[in-house]
Amino acid sequence: MRKTIVLISSIFLSVSLWAQEGKKQLVFTATGLTEQAQKLLDKEDYDKAIEVCDQALEAASIYREAYIVKHKAYEGKGASSAKKIENLKAAQKISLEDEELAYYLGKIYQKGSRFDDAIAEYTKAIEYSPEDSEFRYFYFFSRGSSYVKKHKNEEALADFTEALKLRPESTSALVNRGFCYYNLKDNTKSCQDWRKASELGSKQVNQYLSQYCK
Repeated sequence: MRKTIVLISSIFLSVSLWAQEGKKQLVFTATGLTEQAQKLLDKEDYDKAIEVCDQALEAASIYREAYIVKHKAYEGKGASSAKKIENLKAAQKISLEDEELAYYLGKIYQKGSRFDDAIAEYTKAIEYSPEDSEFRYFYFFSRGSSYVKKHKNEEALADFTEALKLRPESTSALVNRGFCYYNLKDNTKSCQDWRKASELGSKQVNQYLSQYCK
């Protein structure tokens, strides 16, 4: 009886090890295909890159990088928002708390004027990213821009302020925060931001300075 149990255990162990090796081989195949897709992407052969990414995902649907390259190929091709969203949503199912995927989705929603959805995804990107991440600037700035579209000036102002903590010389953040201050009837601070942006080389603020900061 004991020999039978040992034999069965050995069989289960062998099957488990075989399955693990099989998965490794599939991921290895997906890795190689994704590298090929990246090269095609670099050559701007977007359709072929997407095709090869699909092959990679057929081999290993859990391979995150294939979704990323496919997204970039979709972007280069100018594919529909629906296709890009479907791809990124599939990636989110296997790559949880992924700041990059949330940011990409936010950009798609923002471009499509789906500002509530964009804000939700940018919020995820902020929550998922480490405090020292250099990309947090983009997450705060993008969420602030979406808040502006919703006429939520206080929330937008807070986000542009966070963005400026990360990049104090961002003229884009200064210009946008200036508008938030202006909309909140704080002309002194709006003009301060616009003057600083002008000193840093922004040309677009000159008309605002001449019109609102006399």
